[in-house]
Amino acid sequence: MIAVILMALLIAAIGLVGIVLPQTDATPLVRGFEGGLVETDARNSPKSGFAEGAVRMGIAVLAGTGGQQVRPPAAADLPALDADGIFLSLACAATVHTYIAENADGVGGAGPWPVSRYLTVTRTAHADADAITYLFTYLAEDGRVITNEPHLAANGGGDVLTSDHPALAFIQIVEPAQQAGGGSATTIGWSTLGSLHALGISCRDITFDPTTDGVIPDGSSLSYLDEGTIWALPEDAVVKGRQVYVRVGAAGAGETFGRLGPDTDGTDSVPLWGATWGASGDENAVVPVILNK
Repeated sequence: MIAVILMALLIAAIGLVGIVLPQTDATPLVRGFEGGLVETDARNSPKSGFAEGAVRMGIAVLAGTGGQQVRPPAAADLPALDADGIFLSLACAATVHTYIAENADGVGGAGPWPVSRYLTVTRTAHADADAITYLFTYLAEDGRVITNEPHLAANGGGDVLTSDHPALAFIQIVEPAQQAGGGSATTIGWSTLGSLHALGISCRDITFDPTTDGVIPDGSSLSYLDEGTIWALPEDAVVKGRQVYVRVGAAGAGETFGRLGPDTDGTDSVPLWGATWGASGDENAVVPVILNK
């Protein structure tokens, strides 16, 4: 009973939004505090927005459809590998071709995408396909614009060229002229996925649910942290200093889009850009997540 009273006084003293709790590796806090800020990180300065749909506290969140809307990840944010996801079949020619973002006709478009991906040029085999150097230009996930990155294609085609870094957006690819028109068909898409680039992690707001897995209702104001340290409830055991992964693919029974964890579900989870675990723990208690821009 005394513990309950003390906890109530603590909550009243702290306030409603962006609850701040002390960090300790030795005595992890019980679940129900996911989304709370860790007081030892002076960088903590949450941003604000409005929930688009119900948003759980302590999960990765993305920009919504307009204005300041904030939403959880969805299955559509995790694309299947797609060799023609940016450009459908393109005929090689005896003249230089420059494929630019505004003409992208593939299902994935040119981005920017929530999940970065390695760009690919795929060529069909043909006797007239030359050994030429394609030039890739794209927005890398660290914010750099990679310009005219060279990739040598094989004589005879039938090869796949892959960007050196994951891309958040396609800008252009230059395909040199080929003798006799080249003969092969080219598609532009992506292969291996990179990281999820989220707005941040949703903060705790005890206005809505102070004791259990909190949910911020659709249309309500919410806060999220993009740099600093915040408590999260992992899906499974995690190790201090390791990369944080986030569930983006189809969530099964007991799974939540945006929930953080280790790399235990490679088909549905991807790394959360700039995030590492600040302590070891498991699904029974919240663990600090360190966010670096």
